[in-house]
Amino acid sequence: MTSPRPALSLVLPCHDEEKLLPSTLDVVRDWLDASGLTYEVLVSDDSSTDRTPAIVRERMPAWPALRLVPPDPRRGKGAALTRGFAAAGGEYAAFIDADLEIPIENLGPLLAALDAGADIAIGSKRMKDDSLRRPLLRRLITGGYAAWVSLCLGSRVRDHQAGLKAMRLDRCRPVLGRVESTGWSWDTEFLVYAQQAGLAIEERGITTRVVDRASRVDVIRDSLRMGLDVLALRRRGVRVR
Repeated sequence: MTSPRPALSLVLPCHDEEKLLPSTLDVVRDWLDASGLTYEVLVSDDSSTDRTPAIVRERMPAWPALRLVPPDPRRGKGAALTRGFAAAGGEYAAFIDADLEIPIENLGPLLAALDAGADIAIGSKRMKDDSLRRPLLRRLITGGYAAWVSLCLGSRVRDHQAGLKAMRLDRCRPVLGRVESTGWSWDTEFLVYAQQAGLAIEERGITTRVVDRASRVDVIRDSLRMGLDVLALRRRGVRVR
């Protein structure tokens, strides 16, 4: 007998997150249990060299909804997301960054947008009053990157890279199958293809919190890399029509 399809598949891409993963899993489980949804949580491992996979395996017997998606030779957050969504079986699917810089409560309005008919709902750091409290450099980069993607690829999305997105999985599988990026530009490529396909995208303002650890993102270096990735997509003829 097969298990019924969960309402939500939540993907957590992880690379060497042994220090924060236990608390993240506790917070995520508490919120999902309180939501009343049937769900699965897929920790998609990005070739971790620490105890990240072991932590997941240790918790799985007491939490049947928790699954580990193992790595393959393709490394990077984008590759982990691709594997996670390929393994997902829910009606809705979402991902959130494992550090919970964007608190899990922000997922609620995105799911409500899907309930209201959106195909994709994404968090935006540019649509809340407290966005002005983010560091000036990060605000400038977020806005500048959105303008760059709009110029090069014709995207109409205000914030491509916030680490919280949700979707109707069946509607989005053809788009997910087209994404080639294995790194940080996964989100941008996905959203451009989604606009090409005419999928309904809703943006919702999100709150953030200060995470007490060194950032995994080198803001300048990774922004330049993503800018070059956008140019590579343009050379391939990828553009919102």
